Formats: sequence, C-alpha cells, structure tokens
Amino acid sequence: MIPYKYMAIAAISSVLLLEGCKEDADIVQSQVEARFVVLNTQGQQTSVFKAGENVVFRLQITNQSDQTLMLDNPIFLDQRFCEVRKRGSSAEQISLGKPYNSIFCTYQGGHVLPAHGSQTIQIPWVADSTVLTTTHFCSVLHKQFLPVGRYYSSFTTPIALYQNNEQIGEIPERRYTVEFEVR
Repeated sequence: MIPYKYMAIAAISSVLLLEGCKEDADIVQSQVEARFVVLNTQGQQTSVFKAGENVVFRLQITNQSDQTLMLDNPIFLDQRFCEVRKRGSSAEQISLGKPYNSIFCTYQGGHVLPAHGSQTIQIPWVADSTVLTTTHFCSVLHKQFLPVGRYYSSFTTPIALYQNNEQIGEIPERRYTVEFEVR
C-alpha cells in the first residue's frame, strides 16, 4: 500500500507541473503578435498609392518566443481576408472583391511559426512577378489596378497557437483593418 504522504506529494507535483505548463503557454502567447498592413511594390508600408500603383496586402504573424509553434490550416476562417471596400458616404458597402480566387489550398497540416521568426501571408492586388505572393494563395485574381478612391480592408479572426499537436493558446479574436487611398 502506498503511504498517503507519497500520494499527496504526487498530487501536489502534478498540479505544480500543470500550472507551470500553463504559465509557459501564457508567456509564449504574449510573445506572438499579428499585423495586417498594405505595402507598395518596394515592400514599404504606406497608406497612399499613386494611380496605377499596385497595392500589396500582408498579414505577418511574429513569434518572439524561444519555442517553435504551429498555426492551423487554414490559419483563419474569415472569408473577408483582403476584401477591398470603397469608402464614401453612399458607396461604403461596395466591395471590389479580393485579390485571390482561393486561399490555403495547397497545405495539408499546419503552418510552422519558428522561434524568433514569422509566418507571412502576402499578395498583390494585381499579379506581378516582382512582388512576392506567398504560396498560401492559389492564384491572383485581378488584372487592373484599383481606381482612384479611398478604400479599406477588414477581417476578424482569432489565431490558434499549437505545440506538439495541442493548442496552447491563441491570439485573441480581433478586427484587423487597413485603410488606404489611391490618388
């Protein structure tokens, strides 16, 4: 028969171990962030584009922790990712569409988020061989640049974080929005 004091020590050790793992997961989660921006074709973040200039959409998830993580496939489910809407009093809800036909169509598993690294999802509005289009996209849809006007793109999603096939946390659900203008 196992003495009760050993059972008590084992129980306390298990609780401390689980709490320690939860604390580690909280630390890792606090060191992961996501940013949604628009870039020019030189890779510079901007909110103003010249007429006839391409707009590049980028979601970058950065991991500052010492641990390699995994992201879901698909990373998010919001169907409005990179959808462009025209700003204006009467045209506020007019969608000009998305720069792609489909997304996350080539992966079978998760996406690696390396320690002290990032996972970048990037696509231009118009196909351009000089602009990186990440492999998350199946194709670029548009052949014409956005006309002069004020625009925004917005989507909402949480981003789940995994280690060893187990979810350890998430970037909480939030709205990612970029506003930009073509002059």
